[in-house]
Amino acid sequence: MTAFSLAILIGISNPKQSTMNIFIGVKQLSLLRPRSCMPLISHVPATSLKSYFSTTSATFTSTHTSKQDSVQSEWETVSDDTFTKAQETMQHSGRSWKSKSNSSGSKKPFTGPNTMLRRVLHIRRVAHVNSGGKQRSISVLAVVGNQNGSAGYGMGRALDSGAAMRKALVLAEKNMIHFNRLDNRTIFADLEHTYHKTVLQLRTASPGYGLMVNRNIHEVCRCIGITDLSGKVRGSLNPMNVIKATFDALSTQKNPSEIAKIRGKKVVDIQLAYYGTKL
Repeated sequence: MTAFSLAILIGISNPKQSTMNIFIGVKQLSLLRPRSCMPLISHVPATSLKSYFSTTSATFTSTHTSKQDSVQSEWETVSDDTFTKAQETMQHSGRSWKSKSNSSGSKKPFTGPNTMLRRVLHIRRVAHVNSGGKQRSISVLAVVGNQNGSAGYGMGRALDSGAAMRKALVLAEKNMIHFNRLDNRTIFADLEHTYHKTVLQLRTASPGYGLMVNRNIHEVCRCIGITDLSGKVRGSLNPMNVIKATFDALSTQKNPSEIAKIRGKKVVDIQLAYYGTKL
C-alpha cells in the first residue's frame, strides 16, 4: 500500500498534497522510534493513521519502561552485593569505613573519644639527584590521633601519592605518643618553642574558645583532642617544621603533679578547697 492510497483510505480531501506530509511524518517517527517499533508502510491500518501512531507510541513506552525497570533492579542487586562483599573484606582486614574516609582527608566532626582520626597535612613533589639523574617522587606528611591525648606524625615517600600516603599513616601510628591536657581540652600553661627558624607560641584558652591557631596545628589538636587553644607561628611556616615544633612543645609541658613533686609540694584544688566542688 503506497502513501497515496493510504491518504485516500484515511479520508484526506487532497491526497496528492498530503502524500508528502505522510512520508515526512513516517520519516520523523522512524528517527524517534527503534526499527522494531516501526513496521513497513503496508502494515499500517487503513482506519486511522492517528490511532496507529498512538498505539505504536504506547507499545514503545511500555517496552522501554519494562527494560528500564529490569536494568534498575539488576543494578540495585549488584550494588548491594558489591557493598556487602566490600564491607566484609574491610572488617576482615581490621579496617573500618570511617578510618578510610578520614585517611583521605575528608573533614568530619568528632565521632567520640578513642576514635582514630587520620589527617593528610601536606603533599608535594620531590626529586633526588644522583649519578643516574633526577628521581622524582611524592612526599606526604600525615598525622594520626585517637582524640584522647595520643597522636603521632609521619612522612612517607613513594612514586605515587597512594603509596606515599599509606607509608606516612603507618609511620604516624608507630610514632604515637601521649600528651597531658588540662580538663581534657587545653594545655596547662603558655608555651613558647623554637625549632630551626620556626617560633611557636601557644596559649591556654577558656572553655568554648575553640582553636585559633595555624591550620597545621589545628589538625594536630583535633587528633590529640585539644578543643580550646590559641597560638601563633612566627618565622618559617614550613609544614614539617611547624608540626615538629608543635609536638616538641606539647611534649615538654608538665602537669601540676609533676611540678609539685619536683618542688616538694602538694597539689590542692582551690575550687574544691574553697567551694567544696568544681565550678
